[in-house]
Amino acid sequence: MKKIFIKISPSILIMILIVFLTVIWFGFNENGFVSLYKERNEREVYIERIKVLNKENDDLFSEIERLRNDMSYVESVARRELNMLRDNEVLFKSEKKDSHRSTGEATKEKNLSYQSGEGADP
Repeated sequence: MKKIFIKISPSILIMILIVFLTVIWFGFNENGFVSLYKERNEREVYIERIKVLNKENDDLFSEIERLRNDMSYVESVARRELNMLRDNEVLFKSEKKDSHRSTGEATKEKNLSYQSGEGADP
């Protein structure tokens, strides 16, 4: 069996080496294709984060608008977050045990109920 060798001139080998090194350089330097790919992915993550923050911002603006204009909403927020009561209203706190846990431990759940009490002492 004959072995065939292709004779390549040294100038062609040098050109191939230069092209190969150039491709490596453009691919892996700090401004190369790999970093471009990473930066593009990072940009997409930031765009998604901006979308989420814009949605949260819109929700907060709408809540501010409701707090400025809707007094029944202000009252519900005050009752829920600050545990405020109306006049002649009594707050009953009770603890309920939950026996549906798989560990067998009973957990306590606070239950708040509001009742209007005519003549009740505050």
